[in-house]
Amino acid sequence: MGQRIRYNFNLLLFLTAGIVATVFSSECAQAKVKTTIKNGVCIVSGKGAMTDDYGYNKEIKKVIIKDGVTSLPEEAFTKCRNLKEVSIADSVKKIGAYAFMGTDLHKITIPNSVKKMGDGVLNYCKNLEKIKMPGNVKLGYSDEIYRRIQYDLGSPVKTIQLTSSLNLNTFTYLAAENVIVSKKDPRYTSIDGLIYTKDGKSLVRIPSHRKTAVIAEGCTEFCTNAIEWCAIDSDKGYTGCQKLKSVVLPKSIQTIDVRKFAGDLQPVPFYDAAATGKKYLSFTLQNKDMTWEQISLLHNKFNTPYLKLYKQVSGAFGPGSEQGFVTSKNGTALLKYIGKENDVHIPQGITQIGEGAFSGAPLTEVTIPKSVIIIDSDAFLNCKKLAKVTFEGTPSVIACSAFTERSVLIEPGSIAIQYTWAVPCNIKGSRSYYTISFYCLPLEGADGYELQISTAENFAKNKTKTFNVKKDGKRVCRRIPNYLSNMLYYRVRPYKLMGQTKFYGQWTHNRFDPWSLFDKMQ
Repeated sequence: MGQRIRYNFNLLLFLTAGIVATVFSSECAQAKVKTTIKNGVCIVSGKGAMTDDYGYNKEIKKVIIKDGVTSLPEEAFTKCRNLKEVSIADSVKKIGAYAFMGTDLHKITIPNSVKKMGDGVLNYCKNLEKIKMPGNVKLGYSDEIYRRIQYDLGSPVKTIQLTSSLNLNTFTYLAAENVIVSKKDPRYTSIDGLIYTKDGKSLVRIPSHRKTAVIAEGCTEFCTNAIEWCAIDSDKGYTGCQKLKSVVLPKSIQTIDVRKFAGDLQPVPFYDAAATGKKYLSFTLQNKDMTWEQISLLHNKFNTPYLKLYKQVSGAFGPGSEQGFVTSKNGTALLKYIGKENDVHIPQGITQIGEGAFSGAPLTEVTIPKSVIIIDSDAFLNCKKLAKVTFEGTPSVIACSAFTERSVLIEPGSIAIQYTWAVPCNIKGSRSYYTISFYCLPLEGADGYELQISTAENFAKNKTKTFNVKKDGKRVCRRIPNYLSNMLYYRVRPYKLMGQTKFYGQWTHNRFDPWSLFDKMQ
């Protein structure tokens, strides 16, 4: 019995000693790095990781990270609003997320020893203008609550000077007007703050704070990913050059490439045709021998108006300019009407009337030939005086917003082969239902229209509502089911009365996202 008691007592002493040793060891480890604050100067010294943070401290005006310190924690000095100066030793390898966010720094040097930085290290430093840092530092996730965003989002940084070779995935998270790569970088060089291949022949990146970019003479290749490089904010992709308004392409430009220098993230289009905002990038073209393929690429990628491009490089376009028609190289797509006639006959051979082709034109009448099979959205947007549209044939595709005014349609043949279009123009919503106002383009000779709205693309009977529309073409459609995740599909056809019998024309189909109409009404 006594031996058992002695054994248990010895075991207790052993365990207690182990616990004390562990605690003592932990305290010693923590004591390896210490922080002192005196007269506004914060000195971090010792060996190992700094573990405590000093965020929101108004006394700190200067921070000195001494040699031996290996890392700074998350929010180490975040919102120290009087902090104006930071010195970081070459021993530091890691800087935690938001370490210097919201401070009063004007400039900062991050040594090449730093291999990893957390998100938003220099976010919202309102006076920060210059950063020196390695070009291949990695962005790390410190916690699930931290999202991947730029290092210096919301800071008015003019110049980031890189002190080691650039990794394009690092560039993704740099926000500045100019990025200067290291002279020793084997792959890239900087000219006027833009990044090119080492030989200066290909444009690689335009920094995110740029509003205007003049591409250097001697550059022969414009890479669209220089603008459409992708970054992340709130877990959503966006194009890096959101502030960019204009680009000057020099005479030396020979090719436009859409694939090179994409980086690890999927590029995000500068212009989204589905977006309600119709932004575009303005190009000044000094090479007057650019091809139609290059011109159309600039339009499709950056929504640059064809008319602006035509005025600079008219030789890249097709025939018809003498009559006021700007067309594609092969003459089949009508891109813009620049004439001043009120009664316009579109030439036979045109197969497509492009987006906004007649937008704002002073038309009173227009004749559309048999050859036209496609009329794009906003083709006749804001043609306030357009009263009469004569179709010589039957286009197979007409966007619902092709005609925004209530012009009278004149079509060949009997009612059986005629058609019109319905346009949603107003919407109100509740939790369960929409109330949507439509107007139908009035068809000459029609006595009314049948309009169907459905939550099913195949217009299943149990998911479709049918409305009779009078000759004036106006109808308010009530109690349309509100399914937030669903598109609404609609179709319309004209009819002609013969006695009490309705003889119907052809259906035209379309669809729309009700929320897009809400957006347009804002």
